[in-house]
This record gives sequence, structure tokens and C-alpha cells, in this order.
Amino acid sequence: MPSNFENVTFLVSDQNVAKGMLAQRTFQPFENFIIDFLDEFSRRLFRNPIAKAWPDVITLAFWCRKKALLKEKSAYPDLSRRTGRGLAFHIAPSNVATNFAWSLVAGLLSGNCNLVRVPSRSFPQVSVICEELNNVLRNCPDIVPYLCLVRYARESGLTDIFSGWCDTRLIWGGDETISAVRKLPIPSRSLDLAFAKRHSLVHD
Repeated sequence: MPSNFENVTFLVSDQNVAKGMLAQRTFQPFENFIIDFLDEFSRRLFRNPIAKAWPDVITLAFWCRKKALLKEKSAYPDLSRRTGRGLAFHIAPSNVATNFAWSLVAGLLSGNCNLVRVPSRSFPQVSVICEELNNVLRNCPDIVPYLCLVRYARESGLTDIFSGWCDTRLIWGGDETISAVRKLPIPSRSLDLAFAKRHSLVHD
């Protein structure tokens, strides 16, 4: 584990949270405290005047409402024997502003601790989402250990380090990106989930 994070920008949480993630317990999917956290996050996004300018952020806020999450939970009638895998390391695509947030929400709802690398580009949507996550976390100390959002240069070597920590690695991007990341080792019992770019054509 690195002793410092001088090449990392922490957008949500800090290096102490990152270092402590390996020791956090997992929990059942769709836990009430996670749903309540996301519902408050949704409310804050709806009230944020900057967020209203971005339809992709408002779509995220709409989906994170408690009503929507409970409806989603109802599709899984027996969650009592389910639990998260542990530390999920999310590598978001560089060209999609809000993908990192959807991946984070999925990680939280599935009972995991989440370390998320946000896009390297400075999208305004990223700033708004991280601002409101930090605002909600101030009143939700129990959630703080379960999410950490970072930005760092691809060549820093940190993807290699974080891959060595994770129980699940979620890779978003093109085939070349996925292939390059998969060359970085993960623990023997860890799982890789890859989400490649796909294109479709409708012919009429």
C-alpha cells in the first residue's frame, strides 16, 4: 500500500479513507442507509441551480430518488443471503461525464466499498456531482468509509496499485483501454467486469 498519494487529487473523501477501505465490512444490497443517502443526494442535485443545466445530472438525480430505488429493489425479492464482494475499483471512461456516478451508485447499492477513478477531463457535471456528494457526506459519517473519488494521470502507476487492492474491478472504455487494464494483475479471488464501447446501426 502506498504511503502517500501525492499524485492523486481527491474529489470525494481523502487518503485516510482510501487507506482504510480494505478493512471495511460489506453489507446487503439495497440497505436502507444507502437508499436514504442516495435519496438525499438526489434532493440536493434537484436543488442545485448548476445541475439543472445538465440533463444527464438530472437523470441521475431522478433515478436516485427513494421511490425509484425501492422499485428497483422490488425486482430482487430475496436479498437476505446476498452481500457485497468488498472493495470495488471503478475505472470510468474519459469521455462520458456522468458514467462514474452511475457506476458508483451501482457499487453502493450492491453492498460494496467503492474507489472510483473519475474522468481525466474536467467536466462541469463531475464537479457538481462531487460537490453534492461531499455535502451529503457531512451528515452521513457512516457512509464516508465506503466511497472515495479520485483523479490521477494514467501514467502515474496508480491503476496498478489500486488493482492490487480490489475485490472487483470495473473497467469502462474502448477495447484498447480494457485490454491494457486487464494486463495489470488483481488478487486471485478478484473479479474483472468490463464494459466496452459498442455502436449500433439501424437500417430502414
